[in-house]
Amino acid sequence: AAIQKNGIEIKHATEEIQNNKEIVLLSMKEDVSLIQFASENLKNDKSVILQAVNITGWTIKFASENLKKDKEVLFAAIKNNVCSLIDFVPV
Repeated sequence: AAIQKNGIEIKHATEEIQNNKEIVLLSMKEDVSLIQFASENLKNDKSVILQAVNITGWTIKFASENLKKDKEVLFAAIKNNVCSLIDFVPV
């Protein structure tokens, strides 16, 4: 309902809503940065994170630590915004 009409509402949604993959994906279509309000479970869901980084690579910063190290996720993020990975490059 409100989530579908205004994705920003996910920020103030219940944990149940923030853990609902379908709702989070709908919200991301409106504004991909809303991935930051998804549950930790969804931030560890490779398909959700891939959708985010395929839109814009910088959203990798919201992925779980495990997925930040995943080669497929990293390559998708690089493809869409190489500058997004500066935080992940060892000095």
